[in-house]
Amino acid sequence: EIAPYDKGGDTYTALVAPQSVATGTAFITCKFTNGKVFVYKMKNDAEWKAGEEYTYTVSLAAAEDPGYTIEGDGSYTVTTADGLKNVAKLVNEEGKTDINITLTGDINLTGEWTPIGNYEQKYTGTFDGNGKTISNLLINNSSLCDAGLFGFTTNGEIKNVTVKNASVKGYLDVGVVAGTPYTSKYTNITVCGDVYVNGYAYVGGVFGKNAYANLTDITVEVNEGSYVKARSDAYRTYVGGVVGYNGAGSASWARATRSYPL
Repeated sequence: EIAPYDKGGDTYTALVAPQSVATGTAFITCKFTNGKVFVYKMKNDAEWKAGEEYTYTVSLAAAEDPGYTIEGDGSYTVTTADGLKNVAKLVNEEGKTDINITLTGDINLTGEWTPIGNYEQKYTGTFDGNGKTISNLLINNSSLCDAGLFGFTTNGEIKNVTVKNASVKGYLDVGVVAGTPYTSKYTNITVCGDVYVNGYAYVGGVFGKNAYANLTDITVEVNEGSYVKARSDAYRTYVGGVVGYNGAGSASWARATRSYPL
């Protein structure tokens, strides 16, 4: 393990036992003062022999903070709004649909949000909000299916999170927390503040279309003027303040502490 400096060609020496080193073996770990860790892995197989000296040159360049850290067990700890957006990209664009995510602080989103998970890349991991609040969720896409903080989840677990102040506009399966919480478990979820949800069909204040999911301890505390709207000319509209459509085989329990016409 070495501590890199701002500039220069610092040299470090270590005594190691003679051994065979396979490609991909991590053998130099650089720990930065900001807590970030860089691991150098062998690019080729090597044979370290007794009495010999081997030199490896490692160049490190400054990189933008991704807003998350990867823990030893492979889970992601999110620290910023950019970090939450970046892990969404890992799920949606890189296919890392089974990653586990934990928040360490409140998140204030800016700009338009892309849901975590979709029909092609269904999120299957565990998201622990850790009792934190995600504020100012914005989705404005009238052609988007599976619209919400989460788009489409399968066998995932979402828990311990509050979503405050949200404006979500989509097409089918639209909700603040999840468009389609398919065969997943959602526990201890709160939606509060100024909430506006608009879609064509299967539209809910928290969940759009509940399909075989288990929804427990769902709290809705919205301000006056909040609404959930669906198109009246839709073939099957299905709209609700908490769940737009609760399919057969689904289980949900919700508490509305204050209710206005939706």
